[in-house]
Amino acid sequence: MGRKYEKIIDGMKVYTDQEIGNALKQAGFSEIRTAHHGKKTWIAILARKGKQDNK
Repeated sequence: MGRKYEKIIDGMKVYTDQEIGNALKQAGFSEIRTAHHGKKTWIAILARKGKQDNK
């Protein structure tokens, strides 16, 4: 559904959850989790970059 807006709005690009996850991985993020809402166009993403101090 979002792809139709690419034709209407100049310069707009719609990405899939997999494309976003791959871009984050290339940027150095790890523990990437993406979820696409089955009936909506929503994508939720969680990612971590760098080490985290657990103190």
